[in-house]
Amino acid sequence: MGPSAKRPAPDNKLLLALVGVNIALQLTSASLIKYAAGLGHARVWALLVVLSVVMALSLGRFAAWHAMHRRFPVSVAYPATALFFPCLVTLAWFLGEPVSLRQALGAVLVTIGVLMLIRSDSEQEEITA
Repeated sequence: MGPSAKRPAPDNKLLLALVGVNIALQLTSASLIKYAAGLGHARVWALLVVLSVVMALSLGRFAAWHAMHRRFPVSVAYPATALFFPCLVTLAWFLGEPVSLRQALGAVLVTIGVLMLIRSDSEQEEITA
């Protein structure tokens, strides 16, 4: 589709859902890898199971990425995945890791920036439609 071709207005709920799926799969993988790191070499079978699950989750992430990039411009879809970072800070906090005020504020700023980007793209589409 060329720059002058009309495309339907983006469905930000779908974008956020796909980003959410991608982030959930990525955070699950990160949690499993953290768990596996504590197993040591004595649990080779458990490590193989965790590795297999992480690989399956990565395939799911690939499918979510594919769906995102088929429906949304890269300039919106890719930056939206930056919501991973605030979610990762939240996961670290839930896992009992220390989270500084600076990290928390950075996560809030990233979230605000992504939401502004998504909203401004939606408003731009409405203006040009």
